[in-house]
Amino acid sequence: MTLYLAQGLKPVEKKLPQDADEFLQVEKLSMEQADQAVASGRICDGKTLMGLWYWKILQAKG
Repeated sequence: MTLYLAQGLKPVEKKLPQDADEFLQVEKLSMEQADQAVASGRICDGKTLMGLWYWKILQAKG
């Protein structure tokens, strides 16, 4: 798995096709909102959790 930090993103006008087994739910959350979603169990999949931890490490490094 490769993680990237993307900033300044904006919605696309035309969505690209997804794989048949690909289910994405895109939401914009602050770190505080993401932490609350993890604590409540709303965010529980490993890839998203790893992405959040990576984001926290990047913030800590400055």
